[in-house]
Amino acid sequence: MSTPAKTDLFPLPFEVAAPALALSLGDYITDAKEQTALGNEFIFGCNGAVMCLRPEGRELVVVGFTGRHRLASVAPHIVQTAERVGCTSIRVHTQRRGELRFLNMLGLPFHLVEWRPDSNEYVLRMVLHGR
Repeated sequence: MSTPAKTDLFPLPFEVAAPALALSLGDYITDAKEQTALGNEFIFGCNGAVMCLRPEGRELVVVGFTGRHRLASVAPHIVQTAERVGCTSIRVHTQRRGELRFLNMLGLPFHLVEWRPDSNEYVLRMVLHGR
């Protein structure tokens, strides 16, 4: 997955981003390292944030995101990247209960598609342009 020309996302080596992503990825960090090495997941930086993204068919999955007070400035770049690589939706996995409300306040029409109480994980999805 290459980055589109008009986005502020830039690729980062896993080793550089791992300390920042450790909290958001939790136990998945070992798998993320492997998936990144295999070319299935990609690590990017943007405006002081670090994220792990995975394309799944026509959906872009935000596997992990770390950036204190950075989501508002980075979210549009993630949306733009998803659109430019041909995705029709974005899926977010988070343990932050208020993230759905915050994304909606930013004008991003995410909705809750699943709650996993055993892991306190919320799965959110946004359809891009009604596709």
